[in-house]
Amino acid sequence: MVAVSTAGPRATGAIPGSGARGSRPDSRGSGLDARGSGLASSNAKRTLALVIALAVLASTVLLSIFVGARAIAPEVVWESLLGSRATEEHVMVLDLRIPHTVVGLVVGPALGLCGALIQAFTRNPLADPGLLGVNAGASFVVTLAVGIFGFTAPGQYVWFALIGAFLATMLVYAMGSVGGGKATPLALTLAGVAISAVLGGFTSAIVLKNIDALNVTRFWGVGSIGGRSMEVVLTCLPLIVLGVLTVCVGGIYLAWLLVHEQVTKKGRQ
Repeated sequence: MVAVSTAGPRATGAIPGSGARGSRPDSRGSGLDARGSGLASSNAKRTLALVIALAVLASTVLLSIFVGARAIAPEVVWESLLGSRATEEHVMVLDLRIPHTVVGLVVGPALGLCGALIQAFTRNPLADPGLLGVNAGASFVVTLAVGIFGFTAPGQYVWFALIGAFLATMLVYAMGSVGGGKATPLALTLAGVAISAVLGGFTSAIVLKNIDALNVTRFWGVGSIGGRSMEVVLTCLPLIVLGVLTVCVGGIYLAWLLVHEQVTKKGRQ
């Protein structure tokens, strides 16, 4: 007679499914490893891109100082950088090339920060100061300052540009919030286009009647750095520092807003 054991898994000390569980790979651990490697790869790419961008920027700065409309020997440029004003070429490097380069280094990042801040706050990746009427407001008030008050120096009308940009921004936001609702990206864009068209028409009407306003507005509107001195940089630097601080504070607010939005979406799901 063959004895058949009726002892179950408990009698034999075995745990049901223990073999299957033991043979399964740790999917959580592999997922974390994949995320970690992906994050490291992304950080490495960003670091490499930053290094390349800084190298290109340094090369551009050197070219801007050493190369110009008039050929100047490299040793003369080096002497100018050391403070020499012995010849006309030294003065040209110190009073023209270096200020132009510094203006470009200061204004370029400021424009980039402005665009990034507008895109972040409006949640519109296509938004820019021109689309939302900021440039039109600044241009209109600068034209008024030149045509009515006779201010022609950049250090004078830059404050009017700031006032015009601020007023245009407030007007666009007010129009985008008409009806008591929240200002959506589409509403802000439509309001900005409308404000730009109206203020652009007023600006054109003024410059057609005032030749000084035409010359200043045309030169200022194209964003030329020609004829700019270090005084312009010193005048605009406090405004740029204020803008950088605004971006830093706004970045904290936007990060909190993004986290809150993601948590809200997960809660609804």
